[in-house]
Amino acid sequence: MYGVIIVDPKDKTNYPKADREYVLIQQQYFPDVENYGAMLENAGWKGSLINGKILHYDPVHDTAATQVLEAKPGERVRIFFVNANINMPVAFHPIGGIWDRVYINGNPKNTLYGIQTYNVAVAEGDTFDLVSPSDRPTNNAIVDHDMGAALRGAITVIMFKPDADPKKGHGELIVQ
Repeated sequence: MYGVIIVDPKDKTNYPKADREYVLIQQQYFPDVENYGAMLENAGWKGSLINGKILHYDPVHDTAATQVLEAKPGERVRIFFVNANINMPVAFHPIGGIWDRVYINGNPKNTLYGIQTYNVAVAEGDTFDLVSPSDRPTNNAIVDHDMGAALRGAITVIMFKPDADPKKGHGELIVQ
């Protein structure tokens, strides 16, 4: 069992306001949950789930995927990410972009700037800010750069477009 608890910091000096926020949880899918030995040895996993589904927000690789994350060009998107894998770290990377800020363990006192890929340990939760160019629409595929995990489902598409749904990334729609 896993989940996310978001605690806003008291001191927001190094924590600019996000225009949109999303929660992403990645975990390995083991179809034979009774085979504990296989899970401990990392054998037999068949997919990478994002918020409980393979390729949940990726209509590029799964035509049945009906959702993407959305924002307007130039908006700061904050992603609260948890690695709920059993054994594998996640090399969290926005293809076509860089993380403007990475808050290690979600703490603004532990901030990295301009990061291409950040390695998220098992059972770790980190916060990531992505800002797209403001002068044009863009798309980013957010992936686990362990390509075995990405091609098993750990790909999320975020579309920065002028007509982004104003409800997405706010309130209850930070998890879809």
